[in-house]
Amino acid sequence: MAAGTPVICSDIPVLREVAGDTATYANPKDDDDLYAGLETAILEPAAARARAQTALARAKSFTWDNSADALARLYRTLVSK
Repeated sequence: MAAGTPVICSDIPVLREVAGDTATYANPKDDDDLYAGLETAILEPAAARARAQTALARAKSFTWDNSADALARLYRTLVSK
């Protein structure tokens, strides 16, 4: 995502949380599904580029500072309970 290239990744919750609607997802246990994702990226280059640009912007939100802030908020919430 941070390289501004189209992303095709496993369709698992953690990757959906990170990539949101900016990636093409494939069942990690289904070669045909992965092939379809790659084929889509190749045959629909304009859509792939648009997703890549959205992914690049999304990737910029994943910083060490944002991560530390989120962790600190979580700790404060847990401590207050």
